[in-house]
Amino acid sequence: MAAGTVPNLENKLFVGGCPPTSDEEALRAIFEKHGTVDEIFIMRGGSRSGMACAFVRFATQETAQRAIDAIHGNVTLPDASEPLVVRWADAPGSRGRESRGRQPNERRRSGGDRRSGGGGGGGGGGGGGGG
Repeated sequence: MAAGTVPNLENKLFVGGCPPTSDEEALRAIFEKHGTVDEIFIMRGGSRSGMACAFVRFATQETAQRAIDAIHGNVTLPDASEPLVVRWADAPGSRGRESRGRQPNERRRSGGDRRSGGGGGGGGGGGGGGG
């Protein structure tokens, strides 16, 4: 399944496309129309576009899904040029596991054809010193 399409145990939604001026009160006003909001966390400054994102946690899965259905692509915040993106938040750590799972295969493919020709030993230098 595509990312963001599967509910999570925390009833937590990812909200993208928030302008940097977004505040908790404005988001709460939009999302509480669809059910009890337990928590809102706004992340600023991590995006190349300068936009912020937020995580909104609902009391129930049903109300979270209602919010997705009503808000995604339909609500635009002041100072934003496009509507909000609202989807189920990824499970913690899920993105890291995916990329770690691919790296070893990539390394094997790129490193498997290399043959080093020489070997040699080297030993040593040593010494010196008398006196």
